[in-house]
Amino acid sequence: MITGSVKDGGACRWPPECGDGLTCVGYGVGVDGTCKKPAKVGGACTTQAFGGVFNETALSMHHASCVASAYCDGKTCVARAADGGACVSSKTCGAGRSCVMAKCAKSRAPVGASCAKASDCALGLMCDSSVCVEKKSAGASCAKDQCKGWCDIPDRPPGQTVGTCTSSCGSG
Repeated sequence: MITGSVKDGGACRWPPECGDGLTCVGYGVGVDGTCKKPAKVGGACTTQAFGGVFNETALSMHHASCVASAYCDGKTCVARAADGGACVSSKTCGAGRSCVMAKCAKSRAPVGASCAKASDCALGLMCDSSVCVEKKSAGASCAKDQCKGWCDIPDRPPGQTVGTCTSSCGSG
């Protein structure tokens, strides 16, 4: 990870220029920001604009925009939601929580739980008819993203959308 040497209060063009534990607030294209400690709830912040250059999650470990109990909505640090609180993505939930069916939860939904999309379900599960179920094993008929391995959909005939689950790296 790259950590800069600009001290608290110094001018910066983006977070990696700031010393470890500091972030660059107020920067933009052609506009310098200022290295500051991560802001508290209600404080000013700037979201990471260079996700294609640096991994945003890794960068936030050394140059977080907000304190751990908050996230940056683009301009202001907002308190993360507690369990059961409304959410639109997991970044809006507290530490170790995920956004499941628009509510913050300690973990993603288990087998048999209600779901609206695959990301509502625990790893290795899929959302089928609004219920979290195990992904399909090798040899089963499938559509995209339904297999423990991968869904082999043949090229012919044109428009084919059904395939066969194929094992990948021992996935079964």
